[in-house]
Amino acid sequence: MRTAIHDDLEQHMAEMARPTLTEEAAAAFLNCKRPTLTAWRRKRVGPPFYQIGRLIRYSEQDLVEYLDRRRRDYAA
Repeated sequence: MRTAIHDDLEQHMAEMARPTLTEEAAAAFLNCKRPTLTAWRRKRVGPPFYQIGRLIRYSEQDLVEYLDRRRRDYAA
């Protein structure tokens, strides 16, 4: 019998299996500097991230989705 807890755990495990990027790699991917990512985390305005102890990691998929949400298309 499946429960919501099992579904949440399964989703969490799938997310953790994704390859992750270091802060430096994520900054390069977003074409910004590492201190910019740090400032965004502190302001809670940047892309989602994982914190494992003192390590910060970003999912490439999360970064793509972050960029997609910020896309502006002003062409008529």
